Amino acid sequence: MDRIGYGLGDAVELVLRRISHVVGTLASAWPNGPQATLGDEPRITEAEIEAARRLRG
Repeated sequence: MDRIGYGLGDAVELVLRRISHVVGTLASAWPNGPQATLGDEPRITEAEIEAARRLRG
């Protein structure tokens, strides 16, 4: 990858920046309260869906 001007470290940094952006966007919509436990029915709030939509733009 060094032949094309960037290395593995650059690629890892890009991935980590994207993960940070995604988590920051979604975290603002995560509900307060107890965390789900194994066996709970999955629930996604409208706020979480809207936050995910913002990531597509």
